[in-house]
Amino acid sequence: MAVQSFQVKVSVRERPLLQSQDRGDEVRQIWPGHYLSPEISQEDAAAGIGIYDLADSFLRGMNCTVLAYGQTGSGKTHTMLGPPGALAAPQGTQRSLGEWGVWPRAMSHLLDRLATLPDAQLRTWAVEVYMDNVFDLLNQKAPVRISSGRSSSSGFTYQQNSQAQYDSQGKWIPPIFNGKVNPTLKSTVDAVAGQQAEIINSLEDVIRVGQTVEATRAAQSHALNCRSSRSHAIIGVVLTMAGKTSRWYFVDLAGSERVKKSEVDGLRMAEAVATNKSLSALQRVIESLSTGSRCIPYRDHMLTNMLSQSLGRSSRTAVIVTVSGSSTNMEETKSSVRFARTYLRVTSHVEEARSTDPAAISKVLQRAEEQLSVLAQTSHAGGVNPGASSCEKKAWSHNLEQLKRYRQQVVEHKKALQGNLSESRKQRLKKDLSFANAKVTLHEGVVARMMLSGLFKNPSPLLVSKQREVQQLRQCLGDASREANIGSALPGGEVVLGMGLGGMIRQITASHEQGQLPRIGEIQ
Repeated sequence: MAVQSFQVKVSVRERPLLQSQDRGDEVRQIWPGHYLSPEISQEDAAAGIGIYDLADSFLRGMNCTVLAYGQTGSGKTHTMLGPPGALAAPQGTQRSLGEWGVWPRAMSHLLDRLATLPDAQLRTWAVEVYMDNVFDLLNQKAPVRISSGRSSSSGFTYQQNSQAQYDSQGKWIPPIFNGKVNPTLKSTVDAVAGQQAEIINSLEDVIRVGQTVEATRAAQSHALNCRSSRSHAIIGVVLTMAGKTSRWYFVDLAGSERVKKSEVDGLRMAEAVATNKSLSALQRVIESLSTGSRCIPYRDHMLTNMLSQSLGRSSRTAVIVTVSGSSTNMEETKSSVRFARTYLRVTSHVEEARSTDPAAISKVLQRAEEQLSVLAQTSHAGGVNPGASSCEKKAWSHNLEQLKRYRQQVVEHKKALQGNLSESRKQRLKKDLSFANAKVTLHEGVVARMMLSGLFKNPSPLLVSKQREVQQLRQCLGDASREANIGSALPGGEVVLGMGLGGMIRQITASHEQGQLPRIGEIQ
């Protein structure tokens, strides 16, 4: 399918000030881009971030990503999932989702859109990157495989394989840090593999998964945040429909923090160091992407390696940068805004997923060919102007014959020059070749001027677009049929794509070689 380019959409959301905080610089003065005020509702924030546009792309087969970045305590998890307890009970409709965050609202929207499509399946999984190791949030914190290509530089041994341990408030107790390395396992197709996926059929399923993620993800309190996430959480949504698979990643990054301000020590300090290290690697990747560098340092860290396809490279991406307007946090806020400005310069190149089901592709191809046939029989088709005089048609035919003749001479002379010839014979052939090339240029110019004068009418952009679609579908059907080992019995006849003037002339002469003028709709 055709590749589409999208600029990464970056939004800055300011959290409300606490009663004990004084306002610093106005965020709007340092960030002129898309801004979400402290008073904005969760519903308006989700719409402003662009999740409904992303949902449309996701349903068409594109991979998408929503990424939340910011200082600790600035509202990332509040934006992505909602405040604590927001997913406590089922909600009736999209308009009554209360304080739900981006991920559950996106899931609700997808369920509404997919309600009439019985062949569509929606699945979700969730993992966290904690201290350079990856754990399954939906399967008792089981370690999962990662596509890293190298071992973790630091970490710990997971000692709670049989059953996760939680504190009195229901939060998971992190495993004991012992400085040992948890080795990286074999690379796989997905960012992570072996994690448990849950099928989503209703809002109740969304709530159950959201509650599990909220209760299981590592979080602790410190001086800056009473509920600080100590890990990067990644929720993956996989849609399988009509033989196509598309993925949507929701990334809630752990917050950057200054140890002097958060007043942490021991294990909490080790967590902060690991988080800041991973975010520094992320900043280097985004800086490289924004400058168009050919070498992107994805492998600098496990987090960036996992997200290599999601950071704007081949995924339609929306970024939420959360900030605080407090005077005590202005330095961190300006740093976050610099990250947002850098990300604004990133452009993603996204290709729609190709179906792997030959039967599903055949149905879509049949509809597209029917639409193309209708267009080809209307004024959209173009072709030789039926109102042209017989003299114009004769001149057209004569120039095509001469163009064909001299092109053939060019081919023959080039072939002859490759043989073992005397020097005089070579010089004679070179002169003949030069003459034939000049004649080709002459008659190409005549044919081009006749076309531009109105003797030939180009097809409409609508027809050209439909022809491209049919050709791409035929290619997809051929690929899918070969993969399924059932052959590739495609419908007969090649589809001609829209082309430049030189391409038109080449096709016109090819048709003329067969003793016919171009048919309606054959030339673009």
